[in-house]
Amino acid sequence: VVDWLREPTVFLVVVLGVCGFLMFSLYLRRVLDYLDPSAVIPDRVRMAFDGFTEGVMVVDPAGRIVLANTSFRQWVERAKTNLHGQLIENIPWLQSVLPANPKDYPWMRAMAQGTAHRGAQLEFPQESGKSVKTIVNCAPIQDARGKVRGCIVTFDDVTDVENINQQLRATMADL
Repeated sequence: VVDWLREPTVFLVVVLGVCGFLMFSLYLRRVLDYLDPSAVIPDRVRMAFDGFTEGVMVVDPAGRIVLANTSFRQWVERAKTNLHGQLIENIPWLQSVLPANPKDYPWMRAMAQGTAHRGAQLEFPQESGKSVKTIVNCAPIQDARGKVRGCIVTFDDVTDVENINQQLRATMADL
């Protein structure tokens, strides 16, 4: 045993320090759960977002998902992972379809430039082996002073249109 731990004062300070750290950690975890951004979104807003057939997500300037609707979550969530508060670049199955540099994500470019970006194409692989082909549109969200506070991103599912186009091309080639 270390000699300095035999001193009652030092031992007491160490025990109090460890207990204080544990209590602060528990308190901080509870505060962060309480301040969860997804918990403060009213149900009517969440229901309105879930009503869209397109995938919709809202990201903050750091690239964290603040809100994602049901359509988007169905395409990208695996094993019941909660997307809220996650950095997009840390979600493995999204990394495979996005550019290597997070600054090149369509929504990050839209926020950096302060302008809407339309027409980026992303294809989300599914566990079934098929994929969802989407067109991505991004519009920065600005406050009253024009400072960018986030970005709203829509993912239009064009899988059926792409499949029909492939069939059309095949038919045209046969003709």
